[in-house]
Amino acid sequence: MSLDINCDRDENVFIVHASGDMDFHNFRILRSTVEQALTEGERKFVLDLSKIIYLDSSALGSLLYSQKKIREQRGSLAIISSDALADILKLTHLDSYFHIVDSVDEGNQWVKASAQSASQG
Repeated sequence: MSLDINCDRDENVFIVHASGDMDFHNFRILRSTVEQALTEGERKFVLDLSKIIYLDSSALGSLLYSQKKIREQRGSLAIISSDALADILKLTHLDSYFHIVDSVDEGNQWVKASAQSASQG
């Protein structure tokens, strides 16, 4: 199965919906999507990965890279996790590195609040 990516915006939040498999052959798609959005000035991100069926270490590395780049730009990222991703994040103890949410609405609320608190502090 391939990786399908669709993007939209909701009140200044850049939302990436991904489905399928994230692996060595296609992990750069997500990475370049986030990089392009950062270049265009986006700072609030929700990655909807709830429909990711499989991911390997290169996909996990892509998520870490994206989080790092977003933080470097003083942005915020929330992830809607699939079961496969949740298991890997727990196993690698990276579940505390990412902010995991249950829905796009919850992610939107969190990144907006996170951006607000960062601008005040």
